Formats: sequence, C-alpha cells, structure tokens
Amino acid sequence: MDEIIVNATKKSDGQALQEAPVAVTAFSAETLELTKVTDVQGLSYSIPNVNLDSTTGGATLANFSIRGYGVSSSIPSVEPSVGTLLDGVYLGNNFGVVTDFFDIESVEVLRGPQGLLFGRNVTGGGVLINSARPEEEFSGYVSARFETGLDQTYKAAVTGSLTDSTAGRLAVYYRDDDGWFDNDQVDPTAPSKIGKSETTIIRPSITFKPNDSSSHTLLVEYADQEGDGTVVQSNALTKHNVDQDGTITDVEWTRVMFESTWDVSFGDGTITNILGWRDLDALVGSDVDGTSTRAIHFIQTLEQQQLSNELRYNGTFGNVDVTTGVYYFEQEMDAATSFGEVGRLNDHTSLGLFASADYHVSDALTLTFGLRYTDEEKDASVAPRAARLCSLGSGGFPVFGNCTKLFDDNEEWSFVTPKVGFSWEVSDDIRFYGHYAEGYRSGGFNLRQSTGGVQDAEGNIVAGEPAFDEERHQTIELGLKSEFNDGRTRLNTAVFISRVEDLQRQLEVDCPSCISGRGQSTRNVGNARMHGLEIELRQLVGESLILDVNLGYLDTELVDLTAEAENDPDAGLVSGNDLIRSPNFTANLNVTHEYAFANGGQLVSRFNYSYRDSWFNQDPGTPLIPEADLFNLFFTYYPEGDAWSVSLYGKNLNDEVILHSHSPAINGIRGIQEGFTWGVEFKYNIQ
Repeated sequence: MDEIIVNATKKSDGQALQEAPVAVTAFSAETLELTKVTDVQGLSYSIPNVNLDSTTGGATLANFSIRGYGVSSSIPSVEPSVGTLLDGVYLGNNFGVVTDFFDIESVEVLRGPQGLLFGRNVTGGGVLINSARPEEEFSGYVSARFETGLDQTYKAAVTGSLTDSTAGRLAVYYRDDDGWFDNDQVDPTAPSKIGKSETTIIRPSITFKPNDSSSHTLLVEYADQEGDGTVVQSNALTKHNVDQDGTITDVEWTRVMFESTWDVSFGDGTITNILGWRDLDALVGSDVDGTSTRAIHFIQTLEQQQLSNELRYNGTFGNVDVTTGVYYFEQEMDAATSFGEVGRLNDHTSLGLFASADYHVSDALTLTFGLRYTDEEKDASVAPRAARLCSLGSGGFPVFGNCTKLFDDNEEWSFVTPKVGFSWEVSDDIRFYGHYAEGYRSGGFNLRQSTGGVQDAEGNIVAGEPAFDEERHQTIELGLKSEFNDGRTRLNTAVFISRVEDLQRQLEVDCPSCISGRGQSTRNVGNARMHGLEIELRQLVGESLILDVNLGYLDTELVDLTAEAENDPDAGLVSGNDLIRSPNFTANLNVTHEYAFANGGQLVSRFNYSYRDSWFNQDPGTPLIPEADLFNLFFTYYPEGDAWSVSLYGKNLNDEVILHSHSPAINGIRGIQEGFTWGVEFKYNIQ
C-alpha cells in the first residue's frame, strides 16, 4: 500500500498520512478516477461522520457537516461550518462549492476543528481539494464519459516543459447533462427531463523554478455552469410532477492562485506564500413547492469577490519544528432574492496571526503547542423585504442602487484559538495522538432579512436585525494510527468529545408582509455537545485485493437553549434534540481487486457499499431524511503499457431514493439525488 502525503498539518513538504496527528481521510487521483467522482458531494458517503451534501436552496450551494456540526441554509451571508480550500485558497462562501472538479491530484477531508492552522469557519473540519500541477515530463490524457441521462463528459489535460526552468499544464472540461429525472408534468410545454446542466471549465497553470531553492506556480481557472435548478419533489407525490419553470442555475466564476516557495538557511526552513482571488456570479433558483402548480419559486442572485494571502514559514531549531504565519482575507458580496430582500456585505476583512511548535521531547514523544489570533470586521447594508423600498429590475429582482432606505451596521470580533496536543510513537508502526483544539465560526449579518427593521417616528429605518455573534467549538480528541503485518494492515481510529457555544440558527419572527406571515431571523440560540467514534481499516488480502472499511458513530444534543429559542414553536428547537445533518451511524465498505491477464493487461474491479443512518435537515426533532443504503460497482481495464483504458460502472445499483434535504414547512419539499445510473468511459494517455 502506497504512502499517502497530506497537507493537513501545513508542513512545507507535506506529511505522511500515518504520521499526521489529525483525523483525515485522503483520496488520491487514482481513487477518484476509479470511482468516477465528479464533485465533492460524491465523497459524502465514503467518510465516517461526514455529510458533504448540497441544499435545495440552489445548485452548487454547500451545506456540509462533519461530526454533527453543520449548517442548513441558503442565505449567502451564513458562514460555512466546514471550510473548503481549493489549491490552498479558502472559499469565502458556500455558493459555487458543489461544482464539478477534474484533473485533481488529491482530496483531503479533515475532521474536527482546524482553527489553529486554517483559521475561521473550519470549525467542523476542512475539505482540501488540490488540482494537478505542471510537470516537466511531457504527458497528458483525453477521455470521454457517457452516463444514463444522457450525461456526456469530455476531459483533456496536457503538461510538459516550456523552457529549462518552466513547465506548463492546460486542463479543459466540458459536460452536457440532459437530466436523469423524468418529468411527469402533464403540461406539454413543461420539460420532459429534469436536472439538465452544461458545464465548461478551463484551467491553465504554469510553474517557474529559477533555481533549486525557489518555485512559483500560477493557476487560473474560468468556469461556467448553466442549467436547471435543484431537483425537488413534494413529499405528497410519488413521481416528479414539477413545472420547473423559473428554476435555474447560472453560476460563473474566475479564480487565480499564485503560490511561491523559497528555501532559506534560517532554521533550514521554507517560506510559502499563497495569493488567491475569486470572482463569483450566481443566479440560482428552485421550484420550492415541488408540484405541478406554480406556487412558490425562489430565485436568488449573488455577486461575490474575495482576495486572500497567506505568508507562512516552516523551520527547525534543534528539537523544535516551527510553523508560523500571517493570513489576510477580504470579500464583498451583493445578494438579492425574487421575494424582495436585498443585502450587501460592503466590506469584510479578516486578519490572522498563527504559530505552532512541535517539541520533540524524545524520538518517541512530541508535544504540540499553538495559538492563532484573528481580528475580523464586517460592514453590511440591508433592505428588508417587509419595507418594500427597492425598485425592481429585470426578472423582478430588487436593484440595490435604487433602494431608497437602507440600514447600515458594522461589527468587529476578535478571538484566540489554541491547540495543545501530543504524539507518541510506540514503534515504527504504532502512533497515538491526542489534542485539545478550538475553532471559530464567524458572526455576521443576515443579508436576507424579511422583517422591516426598527423605524423612527418619521418611518426611517434606523436599525435592522442585530448582528449575530460567533460560534466557538472546543474538542478533545484521542487517536491511533497503526500498521501491522509488514504494512498489509492499516488501522486508524479516533474518539472525540466536543462542545459548541452560541450556536447560530434561524428563528421565525412576525413578518406581516411575508407569504406565511413569518420571517427568518438569525440568532445565537444556545449550545450543543457531540461525541463519537471513527474507525478506518485497510487490509491487503493476498497480492491483488484490498479491503477498506470505515465506521462512524455520532451522538449529538442541543443543550442550554435560550428562552427565545426554546419558546419559538416555529423554530423547532428543543433541548435534547439531535443536531441537524448528524446521522448516528455511517459505514462504508470497498473491495478493490486487480486481475492480471497473461497478455500483460489488468482489470481493476471495485465494489462499494455505503450506509447512512436517518437524520434531519432542519430542527423539528424528527428524522425526516430516511436511512440509505448505496451500492456501486466499477470495472476498469488497462492494456499492457497503460496507453489507454476503458471503464464500465454502475452507481446506486439498488435504485435507492437518496435525499439530501427536506423542508417540512414548505409542502414537505425534498431535495433528491439520482437513482440507478450506469456509464462507460474511454481514456487515452498521452506519453
């Protein structure tokens, strides 16, 4: 079994998975290719105590949860609880996260708060997606994939030297999905298929190495995704009978990453700088009622820009390894809905300073001490729906500049996130670790305010919904990383107990102008506690079969709720209830077999079974999302020399109805994933 290098501890050259004192599951490029994963949501069932689903509020919108700590909201200003970093750059918004990825080098999923090294909003954990980098040796590939739908995907990449010191890479992607779901709508003008999308991604990158001690990589990506909105269904219907008129996905983004590294003599160290920029424009909407009657269609727009920079140093002084740095982040966003709310995050800045030291007491025992200080400021302007103070532009969306009455607010937070821990190497193959760590999820403003705000005697809005404060997450974790039988058995386990203070949730408040007479208000509602167990086992059987098993157990509970939250019947918050997106049990089994033919060819087969216990998407306290069993089967044939390959596969073989969201307040609307699909892929490797 190959050694896996991860970036979870931000060492300059990475760190072996079995040596990293953190609960992390890593997927290599080969595994992603073998299992035909197209986005991070496709990994959701493969990791213990992890939920990486999207939401019905809009395609590409992440509602991730790890170890029971997550969000269930499509409000753009609601911060993530699980941070996503794309090529080392933190994505500052949940929009545009669940999108197609390709030409990926690895994906790492970190469990538990990572506030020391990764900063804000990595409180539940982090998802690290790493694109393939330029290489000096000339190579590449082209592939074509066809799935039930018809869903067509075409990919290509080429890399090689441009000069003696420069290598380049160009990767392109095109997908045309006609939609998997049949629409039983009787209206002849309604679409026959639901879930259509068309995606284009272009990603050039270049690496410049002027000498042996420095390297600079520039990566640029442009992408556009257009199609239907999220596929939904009314709980009262057994078939899809939706009008889908007015539902839409139109998401476009451009991102730039520039990474530089320099080897320095000071502490025999490395300086790393990662500069990131992203511009996102999104128009997303859903047929919220999920029926053939055009009752409620919810559409929202978002324009977001972000800029970040991390300057980091890694070095060694005697028996102490040091990681320290400074991080800066800023973003702006404009958000509006077809219901009439409009909000602007005029300015959002965050500055972080961090330092971590690994003190090697002996060859076997290492102690870790770290601290991060963060200062964050947000300035927001909001025009509530109830005030009806904005003139409307095309499509019925409010025009921000034409809002005659807005209220502005500004808030600043500062906080410290510590980490203390140990790593004890019993032998070359057995390592125990433990730590106490904290994380921080940003406070902020609800940019989708439906209430009218506070007015003075003349009717001027002088204040809106108050800012909500940050969440704080504390975790104690103990883990084991081990290998036995000459490296043929790998067993990793972790147990944890966590507490979240000042939990953020949406409460229902009076709103006379709202359709239901009630509107959402984001508040801090109390605390929560979680504890659980995770087991990951990999066993090499003979010389040609690998068995992978992982199990997760999770117990969560709302505690110490505020009187406002406990007495709000519409919020559904009750002390003792489970947290949202927190199934009690998760399990995953992979059996991978390699068969060698006499002619030198190889057939790689992979069987996958996954189980997720029941859970609920919102806070009524009942498991509205039923348990699910998922079966997948993959075959890939490689001829001698690996010049080409062909794959045949089936996903969701038992045609399980898999839900990723449920909104009982609106006709029992459910977000639903595809059932049984089969596909074939042809790939040619350029050598």
